[in-house]
Amino acid sequence: MIGSPQKDSAAPADACAFEPGAVPDSVDPRLADFKVLLPLRGEATLLLRLPGARRYVAALERDGVEAVAARIDGGGTRFDVVVTDDAADAERVEAGGSLLLVGSSGVGVPPSFELVGKFLALPEWPGFRFLIPADGRYCRGALSDLRPVPAARVWSLAPLSFARRAAACLRLSRRGPAQPSLLARAGAALGVDLESGAGSPSVYSGRLGEGNPIVCFLPDTSGRLERVIKIARYPGVRQLAEEVGKIDEVLELAGPVAGRRVVAPAARGSVGERSVLLYDFERTDAFYGPFWRFGGRRRFLQAAGEWLAELARHSRTALGVEDHRATHVSPLKRLIDAERLPADLEPEARSARRSLLEAGAKKITVLEHGDLGIYNARLVDRSTGDFRVIDWGSSTSRGVALGDLVYLAVSAGCTAHLGVRIVSKYLRSLGLEELGRALWMSYVARRWEELDEVRGVDPANPESGGGALLEIARRGLSLVGG
Repeated sequence: MIGSPQKDSAAPADACAFEPGAVPDSVDPRLADFKVLLPLRGEATLLLRLPGARRYVAALERDGVEAVAARIDGGGTRFDVVVTDDAADAERVEAGGSLLLVGSSGVGVPPSFELVGKFLALPEWPGFRFLIPADGRYCRGALSDLRPVPAARVWSLAPLSFARRAAACLRLSRRGPAQPSLLARAGAALGVDLESGAGSPSVYSGRLGEGNPIVCFLPDTSGRLERVIKIARYPGVRQLAEEVGKIDEVLELAGPVAGRRVVAPAARGSVGERSVLLYDFERTDAFYGPFWRFGGRRRFLQAAGEWLAELARHSRTALGVEDHRATHVSPLKRLIDAERLPADLEPEARSARRSLLEAGAKKITVLEHGDLGIYNARLVDRSTGDFRVIDWGSSTSRGVALGDLVYLAVSAGCTAHLGVRIVSKYLRSLGLEELGRALWMSYVARRWEELDEVRGVDPANPESGGGALLEIARRGLSLVGG
């Protein structure tokens, strides 16, 4: 929670604006965009002084942060974090606090501040959360490798020139000595010498939830991305440790052939109570452009359908009656009872529930990724559709057949004609042709509940929480067919 302005400046010089009472180096703001400056535990104060501040507040609120765009209304009031486009606001930063100057390249700050780093923000920032080090070499390398990013289409042509014209320049400073780097400590725990690399990492913050780690993309000497470090956002949270356990389970269930597409960590470690993981960066061809539209998408989705079918055959099982109902049927009943489905989807949900009740003896339970959009895929060869899959933290051995494939196809903008062919082949290979629509609605219902819990539900907004899946559910049904 971001509280009201402090009324005095009596905080000790080593006060930590991120986790009051924790060690000062518990968070390194170089690791992510300005949301990482917000408190991870307890309360801190934020001053947000930017044109159009409402959209920045909205970006915070979408991540579950109660943000207050405070006014300067008292000479003695100071804040733990000040985000501004006016260097004069530096006087409002509390001892040990942070100043983020937006669009103020070349503007100085008082000598009591130490510069932490300079970044360029993509045009969609803060809604889109990548920050690129303010150096043309790293800028070009990062954007050529992170090719699923739509903005990279323009940036990749002349990244530094475009950045200077269209991007926000961010200069992050600390009032007082710079704190030791959490990233450096993570590198030491993983056996990685970060001092010999090309320079600053490209960084990604993501949402502020416990399951969303801070991600750092490390460049090689040419500026191209080479490795990825994931750091738990909160001490004591076990999501990254559990992710490793899930990947081990996935590799065991998948078998050696299907398992070769699973991206697993190259090293594991911890910094205090934070888990850290090291991955080799998987480069990708673009999920857009003429090569993608005219053949690339078809080859990729065909390869994905064959792989997911193989994965299902290796891992499928039939649950007992009660487990089957709890896993695949009850989420549909709860969704129907909540009366949040529109008129065109409620009959689908009721029909799916009946079909699944009758299908208890069939092996519809499979290993499921759980978040298999193209953002979690890497297209390593567009001529063959060969790919890799990352981020298995949401995976489960008690998933439902077909869900991953349809969700991936929807995220890839699959046409109905292509989707029906790929889905039909998948279902035939598993002998589940008559259950396609029911399986998809079961997947939607379970993910709906997860999103309700993560994002919260606004009764006045039908697309809040799991309601964000409404259009995805409709498009998925068009791919499954009749």
